[in-house]
Amino acid sequence: MALVAAGIVVLGGGIAFGVVQYTSTPEAPPPAPAPPGDRPIVPSRVTVSVLNGTTRPGLAAQVGDRVESAGFRLGNVTNAGDQQRAESVVLYAAGGAREARAVGRELDIEQTERAENGERDLAGTARVIIVVGADMVQE
Repeated sequence: MALVAAGIVVLGGGIAFGVVQYTSTPEAPPPAPAPPGDRPIVPSRVTVSVLNGTTRPGLAAQVGDRVESAGFRLGNVTNAGDQQRAESVVLYAAGGAREARAVGRELDIEQTERAENGERDLAGTARVIIVVGADMVQE
């Protein structure tokens, strides 16, 4: 008799557990993290060097002020090797194309290109480099 009673209790408990599991709504899995290409650019994590591609003194520093005002970190500010540039360009080192486009949008510079060794050397550790052209000279 005791065995029958114990069997009924175990069977009843199993049925109750099954009903609870079947009728409860499962927890939604946590959202998957966005792939790196879909994450928004955080300006404070992007270092931008500014190279003066003109003979106008102080132009790179002026653009550097705009870079900082937009929330980006300012890297090296110096003269470019070629100081005859008509149009400004945002250059990027390996892996910096998305950041370069974000900087270009913020500063109204449409042209983006991969950086060559000379610009990368002048830019230090920055993955994004602005070479300021005569189009940024404000008279």
